[in-house]
Amino acid sequence: MTWKPVAYTITSASRKTSRPVPSAVTIPSCVIRSMRSVISSVFGSATAG
Repeated sequence: MTWKPVAYTITSASRKTSRPVPSAVTIPSCVIRSMRSVISSVFGSATAG
């Protein structure tokens, strides 16, 4: 999974609207971090088992 296309789309959209969209950039990053922590904890508990 690559998030580069998503980031590019967000940046291009923000450029078109000529308005900064910090929420659109910070929210996905926080979501990705939480998902990574959840996935790591789930797989860690499963492997530790």
